[in-house]
Amino acid sequence: DRAIGAMSIQSYQPSAFTENHLRVLTIIGNQAAAAINNRRFYELERRRAAQMQLLTDVTQQIAGILDLDTLFHQTVELVRATFSYYFVAVCVRQENSNRIIFEGATDPALHNKHLHVGQGLIGWVVESGELLNIPDVMLDERYWPQATLTETRSELVVPLSFGGEVIGALDVEDSEVGKFIDDDIYILRTLADQIAIAIHEARLYAAEREQAWI
Repeated sequence: DRAIGAMSIQSYQPSAFTENHLRVLTIIGNQAAAAINNRRFYELERRRAAQMQLLTDVTQQIAGILDLDTLFHQTVELVRATFSYYFVAVCVRQENSNRIIFEGATDPALHNKHLHVGQGLIGWVVESGELLNIPDVMLDERYWPQATLTETRSELVVPLSFGGEVIGALDVEDSEVGKFIDDDIYILRTLADQIAIAIHEARLYAAEREQAWI
């Protein structure tokens, strides 16, 4: 019940086409539409399968990292390399503070830089706990531009939540307007959950190591 395209035939002669031509073309068009639709479903499923395999590979590597500095650095590099995004950052809110730190960033100039809760798209997500997908950052007044990220046009920010608490955000940016679609949102939501768990586990490990040293 949905038009996915059109077929057209033309003739040099006026009034060249009859009802029989219409019937034949309709049959051909329906067959072509079914083939196109099947091909689209096949490509979609293949892309999703490839994305899920990549997601599995990334999360397995993240799960094995217990040092926080290594975790943050390797996570953003893995995500950028795997999904070919322009910029990736893991931002963590300091405990008992309104500061949000760029603990891991694919742009070295932003590493350890900070902003505040409520500031920019990242600050808004940490404050609200809601995902934010901005197709064109130039049209959103909450966007807080970074001097070194001149090519950013779209941005997806996913909260890092654990135990009902927002502990940070996964920030992904791209140079293409409207880059992030439902597949990206699903994958990055899943990835953000894994990162939040990994951060929690790494913090527990660090605390236990310190206690053992004491």
